Amino acid sequence: MGLKASDDIWKLKERLQGISIGVISSDFSYLQDLIALSKARQILLYVIDPTATGDICLDCLILEEGMEPPPDIRSRYRINRFPDAERTLERAIFASLDRERPDILAIGIDPGKRPGIAFIADGKLVSIYRSSGDRGVADRVNMIVGSSDPRKVLVRIGNGAPPSRDNIISMLKEMDLEIETVDERKTSISRRYRDEVAAIIIAHAKG
Repeated sequence: MGLKASDDIWKLKERLQGISIGVISSDFSYLQDLIALSKARQILLYVIDPTATGDICLDCLILEEGMEPPPDIRSRYRINRFPDAERTLERAIFASLDRERPDILAIGIDPGKRPGIAFIADGKLVSIYRSSGDRGVADRVNMIVGSSDPRKVLVRIGNGAPPSRDNIISMLKEMDLEIETVDERKTSISRRYRDEVAAIIIAHAKG
């Protein structure tokens, strides 16, 4: 499972580099935030003029609520922007990966000093994250769940690092999420993305 989890991470990175997301907005500050976030994720972001002409084909188009795109702008998905740019980008990524609103979002968490988190939508890895601490885990889970709006959420957390584990569980319970504790032995296999690989294995495990 460890080698497959590592492969899944590289495949996800390749998919992210291949998607195209467009945005139409008059909010310059918001656009700057989206541009910075997309660069950090190595995602191609097109900032489109509302009066643009010329055929453009996108995976996902981000719009202001009530806005209609120019007729030559085609996209497989359209989403309205959230007030928060990062949440908007995550929603656009999920849509571009054909997981706009998953039936089941499985979240794997490898607790510890720098917890790893993996988000698997309907069996497909869509996001990984390494947090700087326990609060960052709760904030990330809240953001991803809020942006993807899954029909069901299942959180699986490794049983190691008890102080971190118990603190994360306590914060996630406030979100009324279903939580399972799983055996995390034999999850720390990969050297690179070690915490993220462990989180992927945990997400697939049974509590």
